[in-house]
Amino acid sequence: MNPPPGTHHAAYSRRVKDRFPLFAALGVGAIVVQDALARQGSAQAVVTFLIALLAVVLLLLPGPVRSGPKPVRVPKPLVLFVAFAAARLVMDPSTQGLQNWLVWFLFPAAMALVARRTTDGTPARVYRWWLPATVFAAAAYGVLVLTHEAGYAGTLYSARGMGWILVIALTFIVGAQLWKPALLYWPVWFCTVIIGTTLTRSAGFLALLCVTGLAVLNRRGRLTPVRFAALLAVMGSVGYYAVTQVSAVRDRFTVGDQAFQFGGQGLNTSGRLELWSATWHAIPEHPWIGHGPGQAQYFIEQRFVTIAHPHNEYLRLLYDTGWIGATLWVLGMLLLLRGCWRRMRRANTPVHRGTHLAGVLAIVVFLLGNVTDNLTVGIGFVLICATVIGMSLGLPEGPDDDVETEEPDDERLPYTASGRWASTR
Repeated sequence: MNPPPGTHHAAYSRRVKDRFPLFAALGVGAIVVQDALARQGSAQAVVTFLIALLAVVLLLLPGPVRSGPKPVRVPKPLVLFVAFAAARLVMDPSTQGLQNWLVWFLFPAAMALVARRTTDGTPARVYRWWLPATVFAAAAYGVLVLTHEAGYAGTLYSARGMGWILVIALTFIVGAQLWKPALLYWPVWFCTVIIGTTLTRSAGFLALLCVTGLAVLNRRGRLTPVRFAALLAVMGSVGYYAVTQVSAVRDRFTVGDQAFQFGGQGLNTSGRLELWSATWHAIPEHPWIGHGPGQAQYFIEQRFVTIAHPHNEYLRLLYDTGWIGATLWVLGMLLLLRGCWRRMRRANTPVHRGTHLAGVLAIVVFLLGNVTDNLTVGIGFVLICATVIGMSLGLPEGPDDDVETEEPDDERLPYTASGRWASTR
């Protein structure tokens, strides 16, 4: 017996309950731990190496037996980027380059491992842990802000790390509202407010973008222009009030280097324009293959002493891997985005639609966040983002998806929306 027309479910045998992928559990853990390891000497490097080693072992092992469509493959350009960066690292080896490459490798590897073990019931099962972990971290930071000040950065949590971790985690919370809406969507608003208290400008903007994704899509995944226009008006009004009337927010935009001029007002870029200019003008030394993984960080440290990153991952990719590597990475991300969007439009259940919406938002946040920050080399950012995207890859929606060959029709049994085998009686 075949599945009903138009359904595309991923399932395991009835002896196996809905999966909670190991790397999804690591993503949940990263929400709580955040970037605390980066302030503990070499702890982050050791943890990165061990997680990468675990990923290699799991990728070499056969995946679980699964009925229905197989997971969507990670786009080939991302895989080729990892291979190219590895070859470049061999040519110019460095300790920092190895650590960066391990995180680059973990991004597509974690996606594939999460997708391999995702069934229809996996998003709901992961969300039961994802939401409490996110609310706990946000509440803990909220207490720190109340007892100190907005933008607090200490030994437990940093403002930058909290802002970016929460905005990536928020993408899945927004998507989950399509199948498990909370009262007045309170987790969405709570996280958005806490992100605002970090005074991380880019993360705050992207959090509002995630809220936009929730507001302008109806439950069928269709755009609603009227709601979109209304939300833009509200967001614009709130943003204008915050920037002009709330001193802590206003100072983040106007106090500092004022390197960017808009309407006669100098805006603070936190020194980024100088970092970007120096990195950009050094790229032509090795334009096609780059200087090697990790070299952008060494360049910035030697040039600016107290700063370790270019604060723009596209410039880092160009400096480290050249136009070849940067093009492969961007192309791979755009293919991921296109796939998640198409699956969201085809999805016929709220769980699928919400999971794919989360994938779309996570990719958009990751792409835009890399303009001003260092997301591609932060293991916590990568594990959380890869978990969200991986669950979308694990729920293919149609024959156009890049999936592996299905089992013959006469070898399949009917299965339910929960991702478990249905009874044959």
